[in-house]
Amino acid sequence: MACGSFELDDRLPLAQQIKERILEQGIQTQQVVLLLPRAVVEVASHNLPPATKEELPELVSHAVALAADDASGPRTIDFLVTSQDHTGIDTLVFSSEEARVRKLEASFKSAGFQLSSVTLSGMGSVELLRHASYRLGKTTIVIGIGDHDVDLAVEINGHPIVFRSLPIADEQPEVVSQGINTEIQRMMALYHIANDESTRLYLLGNESEHRQLSEQIGNELVTAVVNVNPFEEVQSTVDTDHPSRYANLVGMACAWNQSEIRLDLLNPRKPAPKTGPLRRAVMIAGAAAIFVMATIYMGGRERAEQDRAIELQKTKLKNLQRRADKAQTLRDIADAVDDWRRNDIAWLDEIRELSARLPSPDQALIRRMSMSTNTSGNGVIDLGVQVSEPEVVARLEDAVRDARHSISSKRVSETGGQQKLPWAFETQIVFKPSELPELTVVEETGAADEAAEAAENPQPDGCKAKAGGD
Repeated sequence: MACGSFELDDRLPLAQQIKERILEQGIQTQQVVLLLPRAVVEVASHNLPPATKEELPELVSHAVALAADDASGPRTIDFLVTSQDHTGIDTLVFSSEEARVRKLEASFKSAGFQLSSVTLSGMGSVELLRHASYRLGKTTIVIGIGDHDVDLAVEINGHPIVFRSLPIADEQPEVVSQGINTEIQRMMALYHIANDESTRLYLLGNESEHRQLSEQIGNELVTAVVNVNPFEEVQSTVDTDHPSRYANLVGMACAWNQSEIRLDLLNPRKPAPKTGPLRRAVMIAGAAAIFVMATIYMGGRERAEQDRAIELQKTKLKNLQRRADKAQTLRDIADAVDDWRRNDIAWLDEIRELSARLPSPDQALIRRMSMSTNTSGNGVIDLGVQVSEPEVVARLEDAVRDARHSISSKRVSETGGQQKLPWAFETQIVFKPSELPELTVVEETGAADEAAEAAENPQPDGCKAKAGGD
């Protein structure tokens, strides 16, 4: 923060430019906490079965591996627990390419720094409110305005549940507020967030910086918006007209100062190391020896009771294995259907919606149209259009562009071939497909499960087993 902001040179490593800037300000430091933008961090929610704290990292890694693309390469993974009860654990999982993280670590090391943590930039705003003196509601929505995008974060009961990043195509407050309101309303509907006093909105920055934007958001959502100046929460001599740009840095600095960085892609929580084959063999041999001595020590009836208990455990294990195989088969089917549906786009609906937005035929005429999907799974429509005058191009773009559609045009030229439509240009529309309803797989039960239940809970045969036999 003391270095301020500066233009990056793409020809030089980031660590080297930061070092030069720090030296110019006469600052001595070695520890570095790096905040990655949302664009290079993948965030996903996973519901996991009940598990201990030690078992959770392995379950998270397994869930990410099942959902990952094999071509994406190794990823470094860390997570936050958003809620848990006796039925399971909800987690918010963050991952980034491992090669990217290791390259950054090596770059900062070569510049003389020790990279201590790598985290998501949006976590800074969440940490800022944790360390600020504000009375947070059950649901907290944090809005951070950057130079080129808007970061949104939602917390429920102190646990982050979602992070969003919206590009800023227009700096007009009314345009920015409309995009923010649309995304907030979408998140409130998706996560069943009430629009009442239990939900609080915080806009990072002082009142003079975002006064108009704050009023427009509050009026649209009928909810008071609280402005949070990050420099009022710490002792700082920084003087700037745009404190919102430093909110993530201030929040993460507070977390680092108290050793409370909850998300760290450089030092993530990892599964416990598995027991080596030699040690496992020794443990098995020792357990077998103990079992043999105990069996010899115990006589007639007790030995028979233990044999019966062992057979019962084998039956339970066999039934559990059968259920696990059946569940895995259903999971494979569901994954295959999800992969098939992921690129399923209702093109007729999109074309019908597009035609309703286009200008009248005497102003615009579609000469060519092609449709495809890009690598991100978004729909792409390329058009060749003839219009009556150049101003129609801008009106067409305004009619198509919204929170789900982006549009860019090029090669606007006068052809002279058409008397009524003498101007021609090419345009590309990129849109995010409408979300398809989630499939629910219901496992059928039948006689096999009833038999398994009977095997797991046999009726007494006239004599009670001792407590030690189970």
